[in-house]
Amino acid sequence: LPRPVRTTLEGEAILIDPIGAFLAVAILEILLGATAPRPPNPLIYLWSYVGRFVLGAAVGVAGGLIVSRAMKVPALLRSEVSQAIALAGVWAAVGVSEALMPESGILAAVAMGLVVQRSAVPEERQLRHFKGQLTILGLGMLFILLAANVPLSSIKAEAAAGVVVALCLVLAVRPLAVFIAMR
Repeated sequence: LPRPVRTTLEGEAILIDPIGAFLAVAILEILLGATAPRPPNPLIYLWSYVGRFVLGAAVGVAGGLIVSRAMKVPALLRSEVSQAIALAGVWAAVGVSEALMPESGILAAVAMGLVVQRSAVPEERQLRHFKGQLTILGLGMLFILLAANVPLSSIKAEAAAGVVVALCLVLAVRPLAVFIAMR
């Protein structure tokens, strides 16, 4: 792909996950709050969304700066050590962010990755390879764990509707979203 299109698609792929997760949590909170005996102030919902974004970004940027500086220390330049520093840094950033505001850790990880990427750390190629391996492992485990939590009776009851929804998403919604984004 031409560089501008590739960069746009990579940026969309990186940022859409935390934004979608924040939006899903915000909508769930609104729906659950609307059924409460005394619905909370709408500003609470706004802070819930914006606060997660701001906090996650701040923790991620701070973590990224710390990790990128640590990875430039000459004694830590071996690839195994830099990979361990990066992984521990991401876990720490996600943990701190989640402790301060639940559901904000995903953006902390994304922000941290963007900061480290722009910092031109040594052994970047090995770090990218390590990240790719962890991504494949994590996604594989995620889908297995999600599937393990779904009762078989639910699958049987919703199978036909689920297939229709999945086909609509794959064949209509996603291509339309990509078409609009590329315009």
